[in-house]
Amino acid sequence: MSEVWCWVPSSSANLGPGFDVFSMALERPSLKIGAKLLDGPEGVEITAIGGEYASEVISSPDRNSAGKAATLLIKRCQLKRRVRIMIDAGIPVRKGLGASGAEAVGAIVSLSALFGLRLKPLEIIEIASSVEPGGHADNVAASLNGGINIVDKTGDKLDILRIDPPSNLALVVIVPSIEKLSTNSARSVVPKSVSVENYIRGISQISMITVGLIRGDLKTVFRHVSFDYVVEAARANAGIYGEAYNWKVLLEEKQMLLDEYNVALTISGAGPSRLLWYDLNENQEEPSNRPVDRAVKLVVENMKRHGYGVKEIIYTRPARHGAILIDN
Repeated sequence: MSEVWCWVPSSSANLGPGFDVFSMALERPSLKIGAKLLDGPEGVEITAIGGEYASEVISSPDRNSAGKAATLLIKRCQLKRRVRIMIDAGIPVRKGLGASGAEAVGAIVSLSALFGLRLKPLEIIEIASSVEPGGHADNVAASLNGGINIVDKTGDKLDILRIDPPSNLALVVIVPSIEKLSTNSARSVVPKSVSVENYIRGISQISMITVGLIRGDLKTVFRHVSFDYVVEAARANAGIYGEAYNWKVLLEEKQMLLDEYNVALTISGAGPSRLLWYDLNENQEEPSNRPVDRAVKLVVENMKRHGYGVKEIIYTRPARHGAILIDN
């Protein structure tokens, strides 16, 4: 075997108040990663072979997350080979959908198969997360495991639990024409301490979301996932999601979507993409007449009113499996 390919889902991290803890894999968008053995000295090459976002793939292996992950794996396992990592780039870049994490996961999964390494899931997540900004594991856990992931990283110890998504949960990704600063810049505005009130509120919300997901109680999930008074509030007030979207404006939009359409709105990762959560059982009419379609229209109209366009609207579902080997 000289060439291996895998499919990797995108991901949405944080999921409201679950900063650096919650993440969810998404069926769409997604990307494909291939690994191929080459003749020559030990090292990694990066090639974009297609996909809507191929022009945005960084070709330097020292700056591309797939390249960094592949280099780390080759050195750690003493493979002493030259490989080419090929990227079919289907995930928007710098839009809060885990493109870099998906690339890192895809590189390790494909290389592991290519060399017969039999890496354990936690090993893959640890390597992939080490090349992510801040070393956070939420995006890579979702892209590898699929479903909804709960991450606990205490010091060097990593623990991850996976929850099967409720069968009636569906989502809409709205990708705005807002240019995001770097993930590190978005992390720099996160408060270093919180009030007792927000601490208690956050624990309560996360507990409600977790139990709601396990029980399939989407009304409870939507009611609590919509509101993050710490990280989303701080980032909104810092203009991370668009200068016009301070916390007051964003909060009003969230509450209206919940009250009018039973649709939850979260910012995907560090943004600026919006993730709309809805219940398929409540949205069985013809497209355009459903509550979720009216919710999407409201969000898009609000963006346009504030001077922002929309690059893409993606109707999707939680991905029930993560990265898998495929025939290219």
